Amino acid sequence: MSGLKGRAQGTIDSKGRISLPAKYRKLLPEELVLAKSPNAEFPALVLYTEEGFDTWLDSVMESKGGYAANNQALDDITEEYYENSEDVHVDGIGRIAIAAHLREYAGIDKEVVISGAKDHLVLRSAQIWEANRQRRAQASVYDKPV
Repeated sequence: MSGLKGRAQGTIDSKGRISLPAKYRKLLPEELVLAKSPNAEFPALVLYTEEGFDTWLDSVMESKGGYAANNQALDDITEEYYENSEDVHVDGIGRIAIAAHLREYAGIDKEVVISGAKDHLVLRSAQIWEANRQRRAQASVYDKPV
């Protein structure tokens, strides 16, 4: 899946649910995976399709040298990501429930910024999103070589 662009604001309700904006709902299936982003400096949650989540985790493993039997570091990565992810269902009115441990990790309590990132969505607290936006602005991401 691709084509997830732009950003939108959202609000967590008293039951820990957020309504996904219509522009994203029409592109997403009903069954998704919500996981911790590995960026601890600007914590976020990432929302993938099941296949997209597995592809993403495979790319994380490849960046560490690829999976190898009896490699404790890679086993730890796999366990960490699967343990800290949740299957989520988009309900009939476009909401997903965000588990308390994931909301706590991402510092999400009320206001959320939902950003498209090609094949997944990124959910950040409004405060962390703003801090990350400022960091990107100072880093001149458009001019910086990768």
